[in-house]
Amino acid sequence: MLSVIFEPNKDQRGITGLETAIVLIAFVVVASVFAFAVLSSGLISSEKTKETTIGSLSEVSATLMVRGSVVGTSNNSLTALDTVRFTLSSATQAHEAVEINTASTVITYLDVDQAVNLSGSDWTATWLMGSGPMLDAGEQVDITVTLSALSSTLGRGKEFAIQVKSANGAVVAIQKSTPIELKKVVELMNGGSVAPTPIPTPTPAPVDITFQEGDGKGTAFETDDADIDASEPDDNDGDHLDLNVDTSSRHKHILLKFPNIFGAGANQVPLGSTINSATLTLSLFEATVADPTVYQLTEGWTESQVTWNDRSTGVSWTNEGADGTGSRKATAEGNFPMTELLLQSMSVATSMQNWSNGDANEGWVFTDNSTNGADAYSSEIGTLSDRPKLTVNYTPP
Repeated sequence: MLSVIFEPNKDQRGITGLETAIVLIAFVVVASVFAFAVLSSGLISSEKTKETTIGSLSEVSATLMVRGSVVGTSNNSLTALDTVRFTLSSATQAHEAVEINTASTVITYLDVDQAVNLSGSDWTATWLMGSGPMLDAGEQVDITVTLSALSSTLGRGKEFAIQVKSANGAVVAIQKSTPIELKKVVELMNGGSVAPTPIPTPTPAPVDITFQEGDGKGTAFETDDADIDASEPDDNDGDHLDLNVDTSSRHKHILLKFPNIFGAGANQVPLGSTINSATLTLSLFEATVADPTVYQLTEGWTESQVTWNDRSTGVSWTNEGADGTGSRKATAEGNFPMTELLLQSMSVATSMQNWSNGDANEGWVFTDNSTNGADAYSSEIGTLSDRPKLTVNYTPP
């Protein structure tokens, strides 16, 4: 039997335990150095970040901010803003103060037409909280900028900016625009401007009121009336129970007025009111065939003294019987319907509006148009409902 025996090479060697330990130690050392390098870089980066953040906060601490509204004041003609006013404070509660004074602070006005560094005389600073010139945390200063001297005024619907820059670099920029319609004072808003919203004035409600002698509502309801007769030119009929308009002999005219209906007292129509309607009503007991014409009187008269010749004792009518433009309006109020009996009415809104607008209230004259006269009850009649009545609807001014 053949036996083969292999003998190892004497030069072949394996890795010993000592060598393995040395390799592991070297690996650990290298890893440690690399980790230290990475950690050091991270610490340096963090420190830089900290420095940058602190620097940024330092800058922010010196920045200005606007508090509250920005308000403009217009010129007398309401065509441009004369001044713009706003309040500044520090943007943070930092220790560093901001200097605000005309010597070191620059205020610049800009719009599409111009960029102007305003002089110290063009703006003022008023301290609302604290005292100047240093604007500390928690303090506030009111800045009023005068713009009336600009070469191109700050008119309606115009965008503009105002920049405030302090000596230590703190800056605030205010960007606004003016409204299309300027009021004396306007609050300027971002992206446009609006005038302060006024409290709407309530529209006065129309008022209905009736004037008739003796209804217990005071002197505002006094009624003066009389007829005057050309055939008896010096007779006064102011106390008669009836009113007659006729041409059966010469002429007879009716005079009628409610002398105290306008004023500021109780049951009066305020001057300047809009007369929406006014209706005069008479109670007729004898009709005519042709309605008399009614005119607004322009000359005063006294019920207890008036005659065909005189409007009061010793004072003549410019036109006898108040029948001419020296005593009455040239244009008639209308014709009073006297062809029917009982209560008849006509509109007297034109003369009422004239009196509300300032004409002297002297009442009306009824001039005759027929020989078949008409008769109505006067304010002296005993039955209240038969007395002359004036019904008015008006809107106060």
